[in-house]
Amino acid sequence: MISFLSYRSRLMTARRAEAFARCLRANRRFRAVTVERSPLAAGPAAWLVRWHPVSPARCRDLRRRAQEQRAARAPGLQVSGGPEWFTVTNPETGAVYYVTAYSCTCPDFEYRCRESGLACKHIAAVNDRQE
Repeated sequence: MISFLSYRSRLMTARRAEAFARCLRANRRFRAVTVERSPLAAGPAAWLVRWHPVSPARCRDLRRRAQEQRAARAPGLQVSGGPEWFTVTNPETGAVYYVTAYSCTCPDFEYRCRESGLACKHIAAVNDRQE
């Protein structure tokens, strides 16, 4: 499995995913090309392709966009507590997470952000409150 900070295709059939992956593997601008079955998809179009750019500039852009997308979802979250530990509540779902300026108990942080050094939307909400 490659890092979360990679590009990913839309869902497609296994045959089409393998063909797309072959094209990417033949291009020296990409590395770590994998074909994966989505655990959430049903039916024949349940496959996706992940790849990682070789260019450091593209990697920085990928990281920047991933962080901006999370920060854009932070407004509207309810932050309480402090000064070091906070609870962040999503008013739409009622989900509550325990957050510091650098860690969170949400699945996004645990499974994706921690390993790639990103801040989830809950950490972004706490950091916005502290500024």
